[in-house]
Amino acid sequence: MSQMLSVKVQHSFNVYHAFRQFDSKGKKFTRGYNRDMLKVTFPFDQPTRPSKGSTFELRTTSKVKKQIHAFNGGTFGDFIHKQAEFHNTMNDMQLNANHDNLVQQRDAEILNKHMFEEKKKNATSGSLDETDGKKLKKHGRKIDELNREIDALVKQIHEHYCSFMGNDSNKYRDIVNTDLMQPTNHVHPCYDMKKVAYFWDATLNEVSGRAEVYDEHADDPTYSDPSIKFLWTMVREEKEVFAQRGLTLEGVKECIRKHAISVGGCERAEIQRRYMLNNGLFPSCLTLPVKSFAEVLVEMNKNLPLLPCARDNDFYKDRDDVPWGNTQLTQMELCNTLLDSMPKEVQQQFAVQNPLRQLRFDVYQLSTELQPLVDQIRSKKQAEKNSGGGKGGNSNSNSNANSRNGGGNRGNRNGSNSSGGTNTQHCDRCSKWGGNPKTHKTTDCQAWNNDGSEGPRNPNKRRKKKEVHNLDMETIVAKAVQKELRNHSRGSRDRGRSRKKSKHRRKDRSRSRSRSSSYDSYDSDE
Repeated sequence: MSQMLSVKVQHSFNVYHAFRQFDSKGKKFTRGYNRDMLKVTFPFDQPTRPSKGSTFELRTTSKVKKQIHAFNGGTFGDFIHKQAEFHNTMNDMQLNANHDNLVQQRDAEILNKHMFEEKKKNATSGSLDETDGKKLKKHGRKIDELNREIDALVKQIHEHYCSFMGNDSNKYRDIVNTDLMQPTNHVHPCYDMKKVAYFWDATLNEVSGRAEVYDEHADDPTYSDPSIKFLWTMVREEKEVFAQRGLTLEGVKECIRKHAISVGGCERAEIQRRYMLNNGLFPSCLTLPVKSFAEVLVEMNKNLPLLPCARDNDFYKDRDDVPWGNTQLTQMELCNTLLDSMPKEVQQQFAVQNPLRQLRFDVYQLSTELQPLVDQIRSKKQAEKNSGGGKGGNSNSNSNANSRNGGGNRGNRNGSNSSGGTNTQHCDRCSKWGGNPKTHKTTDCQAWNNDGSEGPRNPNKRRKKKEVHNLDMETIVAKAVQKELRNHSRGSRDRGRSRKKSKHRRKDRSRSRSRSSSYDSYDSDE
């Protein structure tokens, strides 16, 4: 593989989960139902810590040595991660590039050899002169030398993969022995000397191109056409043979892929793609940098070509309507995935700022656009929490004060004390900015904040609902977001109150049971 694959999937998970561990609301970490959750190779919420096997050393360059830990079991994601590390190391060592260069040199030598063999066959005397004869032998020796170098290089790649896989390499060796070292029926390219037709230019006294339609007359001595000339030519053909395939780079790559199929099964690529598109969820604490989440998606996407797909199944390999699923997501698909994973409030703010839908093709650029929106929503939620509107605020202070005063003035809007005493409650905020100042204290005011801004229970907000039809679309969307946040905060307060009430009930019941048991013991003593 010429492209660099990802060896940073686990590293990106570490950054991701370092922020997520502070998220108390992140227990449910998927969107919707995933029927293939057990076959997801790289899940968001399950970081893996693969055990390290034996260590060996490889010299990637003339001056750099790399310490490698062999695969020592773990999840299928750990297995793919080790395969990615193997392919990247082979690219660093230039083994794949060296193999391609040797193959190109060998093919060039084969063409030169065929040229002299064709010249010998087409010669009137049926032989070459001494100089051409030496060149023909030289090309033959060069081909044999290059073949030996290619075989040694492929064997080196094969042994390196076994070292990377550690104890799990036995499965791979069995696959190689069955597919490459045992005689099997397979298609093998070969060259045969055949007489074929060419267009002949009598003026220039040379051929001007192939004339395949006249090949059928090549063996007909009675056929005569001055514009057609028949010459002996090396023709490449693919024949089905029953023999050993041998250790080739193409065969080794096929066996490596079959090794992955034997470990994880087929359709892994399609499942991972669906999981990334439908189940990626940004942590609700909003403290994780958007760029770090984007990096997780990018690193996952890099390893999709290594995952087995449905087309690898023998039942579907000849089905044209089953596409190859082990293809990477495009940049546009990655951007859409990142945007869809954002919380609802962030997506709404993004839609307000981008009324005309424009496609995004750079996931990191999109992360820089989303980061200010995430920070804004997080700050807004934190401010509501600190002002008493959030889950952790003292949203029930008025009730607590009334309970301490034996009921107080809760629900008494005329400001008089129901017990007949003098009303001592007074709110400086309501007397200054509007409202009934005699129903509560300043510290319990829910209508106004300290800075004069409207509180969570300001009566002016109810009046403004009637003026919505006069607002523009941007303001309507912004107010809808604020309403959603208020409903969320109100639900959090109600749940907090119910938990406190149930806790007090449990305490009262336990006290009553303890008192009754003490009375029973006292009666028995008497």
